[in-house]
Amino acid sequence: MNYPYLCLLALLLVSCQPGESPATEKGPGPLAEQVKAETQRSWAAYKQYAWGSDVLLPISKKAENWYEEPLYISPIDAYSTLKVMGLDEEAAEIERYLIDSISFDKDIFVKVFEVNIRVLGGLLAMYQYTENEQVLQKAVDFGNRLLPAFNSPTGVPYYWVNLKTGAVKGQEVNVAEAGTYLLELGILSHFSGNPVYYQKAKDADKALFERRSKLGLIGEVIDVETGEWKNTSSHICAGIDSYYEYLYKAWVLFQDPELKVMWDESIAAVHAHIPETKDSLLWYGRVDMHTGARLSSVVTLYDAFFPHCWRYRATWSGPRRYRKPGTGSGTNTAWSPWPTTIRSTNPPTRCTTSIRRLSNRPIICTISPKTRSTRRWGRSISRTS
Repeated sequence: MNYPYLCLLALLLVSCQPGESPATEKGPGPLAEQVKAETQRSWAAYKQYAWGSDVLLPISKKAENWYEEPLYISPIDAYSTLKVMGLDEEAAEIERYLIDSISFDKDIFVKVFEVNIRVLGGLLAMYQYTENEQVLQKAVDFGNRLLPAFNSPTGVPYYWVNLKTGAVKGQEVNVAEAGTYLLELGILSHFSGNPVYYQKAKDADKALFERRSKLGLIGEVIDVETGEWKNTSSHICAGIDSYYEYLYKAWVLFQDPELKVMWDESIAAVHAHIPETKDSLLWYGRVDMHTGARLSSVVTLYDAFFPHCWRYRATWSGPRRYRKPGTGSGTNTAWSPWPTTIRSTNPPTRCTTSIRRLSNRPIICTISPKTRSTRRWGRSISRTS
């Protein structure tokens, strides 16, 4: 996922390592400045040797593309990092290049999971910063090109989709590739006013959730056409990891009660069947989704998301503040991709309602349409203290 607050968090963590002067009110510490300088150096190398391509090969100083034609992954994915670091000139160059020179009308098959988090995520971050309608148009265009992947019998997306023809292939996918779309597609629905993107992502997650075992566990690999589990190993490691991560974070962001139910039941099963202990140490290995029999104690670096989500859950006290670019301080609200009710599948209409939580009781109330611009019709879910 590619959003400014994640980049800012990473920068702050780096700038506060032991042995270095922490950031002060006068500016970031020396280590943060070193990170910024290295970013500038790397960006200059990309521009010199690989501009217009997906990635730079730093040793050979050559360019490489992920597919037969470039998708401009490096500049789009790097945009928000450059903005967080205050490299506005470099970021503005990417924005101009996107508008003037980039088209996604390419007859190539792309990995749906990878381009969703890198390309679509990057475009959404760029729009959040710039509010440039042409950037949003690019994001909507790219999102539309991904939608055919979700037209499987189960609603779980295929592995590959052709950006030009909409043809699909790859009917066996791991759960991370199948269920890591709620954030990007949900935010695209919020910005565009079209709930179809969020609904497709949500339907995919529901299809996985509804196929959990009697123990409440899901497997690792599924056939998107038959719904049959091809690998019944259940874990939180690479191959499943971001399904759980997005399920929780999407509930935090959108406050969709169905996601909350899915998260609560899923995490209860994970805690009941997957943990193991040895010498007072606890970690999460791999078990069979049907029997709970332990298959392995191997963990991966991707598991690092899990304690973060669990810690965040323990300290979360309501939706985070969202400040719309170009405005003053934000309100304590969460985004919703729906115009009136979170669970609606009807096309959006003009904004009229929100759900306000008072003493944990949802109360429907109306707000003036003037409080939101037409393109930002997405309803807010307010939480009062």
